[in-house]
Amino acid sequence: MPFIKQALCQKLNSLNINMINFRFEKFKHQKEVFFPLRKQSWLLFPLLLSLPAQAASALSTKLEQQVEKELTQYSRRLGVNSQKHQIELHFSGSTETQACEKWHFERPQPTQAPLGRLSYRIECLAPVKWTGRAIVEVKYWAKVVVTTKSVDRDIQLGKSELKLQTQELGSLSRTPLFHINDAVGKVTKRRLNRGALVSPFLLENPYIISRGDLVTMRITIDGFSAITKGTALEDARKGERLKVQNNSSGKVLQGVAEDNDLVEIDFAAK
Repeated sequence: MPFIKQALCQKLNSLNINMINFRFEKFKHQKEVFFPLRKQSWLLFPLLLSLPAQAASALSTKLEQQVEKELTQYSRRLGVNSQKHQIELHFSGSTETQACEKWHFERPQPTQAPLGRLSYRIECLAPVKWTGRAIVEVKYWAKVVVTTKSVDRDIQLGKSELKLQTQELGSLSRTPLFHINDAVGKVTKRRLNRGALVSPFLLENPYIISRGDLVTMRITIDGFSAITKGTALEDARKGERLKVQNNSSGKVLQGVAEDNDLVEIDFAAK
């Protein structure tokens, strides 16, 4: 009995192995039949995924180029060079993935400095017209004029009180100066702490003529000039108007302070 039982088990094991091999060969045949189609589909899948990304990349590139162009124009207008800048784009809805071959970009306030948070209207011109919007965050670092020490009010600035420091322009609350010479010789309207931003709104020209000063009055009529002496009746900065008394005739005339002791007389306002 043990021998018969052992032989029967061996036979059953052989049948199981053959059945497994048969099923495997059948599956292998089916795999070989269908694999070419699966392989082709798998190769196409990355291409399908890349289509929206490529469209989005084209729009992002074009808008970024537009912002770069505006930053270049801004730099030239100010006469400064950017130390570095950063541009972040945020598109609304499906704007970024819509197909387009030609775009037009515009800002509601095109004369505003291209700094900080900007809103752009996007118009697709071809092949199908549509519009969208984008928010662009622009950070722009440049060297600006700051104080090297605390400076009191009514102090005429010299080069020793000033230096250049790199700052992000979009974060500034006041208009900066970019060249030290633009601040040298100006007078502070208020106290400035050490490291304070020097803004043109915090400075004024010094008085070049004070009340009671003896001045030269230059009178020009029809291309002919005459010079006489007078006495300033008011304080005046360069370019400001003031009253001057002619020392010869005693007449009071008005003119413009041109230099430390020179007043250009304006007969139209005498």
